[in-house]
Amino acid sequence: MTDRPLTLSLGEAADFIGVSPATFRLWRGKGLVPAPLPGTRRWLRADIEDRLNQKAGRTPKPAPAASAYARRRQRLERENAQ
Repeated sequence: MTDRPLTLSLGEAADFIGVSPATFRLWRGKGLVPAPLPGTRRWLRADIEDRLNQKAGRTPKPAPAASAYARRRQRLERENAQ
């Protein structure tokens, strides 16, 4: 089992990718990093990794079974698209 949290605050997310919170916000505005979970100010670690891998042209690692947060995000995105 790992001690790494599944979700990260703004400061934790910025630290995770090695930038300041201000740079993380800037990158968020440009779409370089994903949006936070709906209704929160937290990011899924896997979403950040996937987005950065995608921008770098790397194929992301297969994810383990979707977390409750990921399922919630997918459901909300589907509902908002309708």
